[in-house]
Amino acid sequence: MSEASGHQGLWTVSRYPGDAVRKLAIYRRTRTGELEIGSVEIQQFTSYVKVCMFVPGEIEQTLGDTPKTWPEIHADARNNFEADAIYDRYVQEAYAAGWQNYHPEQHP
Repeated sequence: MSEASGHQGLWTVSRYPGDAVRKLAIYRRTRTGELEIGSVEIQQFTSYVKVCMFVPGEIEQTLGDTPKTWPEIHADARNNFEADAIYDRYVQEAYAAGWQNYHPEQHP
């Protein structure tokens, strides 16, 4: 379990290719006080894992599908250990940029 993400460090079982198996929801307030929500996550694909940081940015939606926010940064990992290391680095970068852990019950 990583120090940066605390109890969020356990991987879940992937239900489909691209499913997030480890995720930390993050938030920050804009200058106008609006709440921005993002996430750092590890996505499990069939033969590799991808680590992504999703923050407000470019959103794309195709007809009949849910909106997709393209990750600001992402990296493919060769194994779970490498994915955890990249994830921890992305979490630290998010904290350095002013993001904080998001808990829906505390920040409705």
